[in-house]
Amino acid sequence: MVQSPAHLPGEHTLPSLAICAKDIMQKDVVWGNPDESVQQALTKMQQADSGYMIAGTDGVIEGIVSKSDITGAISPYLRPLFAKWRRPLDDATLQIKIKWIMARPVRTIKPGTSLEAIMESMSQLGGRCMPVVDQQSKVQGLVTVFDIFKALLQYTSNVSTTGKTNQAPPLV
Repeated sequence: MVQSPAHLPGEHTLPSLAICAKDIMQKDVVWGNPDESVQQALTKMQQADSGYMIAGTDGVIEGIVSKSDITGAISPYLRPLFAKWRRPLDDATLQIKIKWIMARPVRTIKPGTSLEAIMESMSQLGGRCMPVVDQQSKVQGLVTVFDIFKALLQYTSNVSTTGKTNQAPPLV
């Protein structure tokens, strides 16, 4: 006899989800050269409204950099709150090369990697973003923790509204 795990009243568990990386990945990936400056990378990331940039050449991933990595590398006096104390050396931090702050090695996942496996990898490795690569190691997209949150929220809202039609919010 097979026993299922016990659950407390009101406790909910998520069944195994049939969601994989290709279902939730961001397909528009920001790329930059590892020799680019922090300022160049930040500009690219802001233009694409992305929190991450893959650093590499000729489609080969060499590292990955996040807005958090950049924030940690540049002077805090570049922020508007501290602008009155800004010095020329603070501006120099914008010229730091990406290769000096990027995370490496970059762990990748395949398009068919399950949501559960992605969460487990991120949890064990401490990452918040994983590039999705095909069999030829060509980058297909990027999965972030926020993509996972969105997928889980969508799943739970679909479960809680089964039989109901999702309506758009009123415009006025």
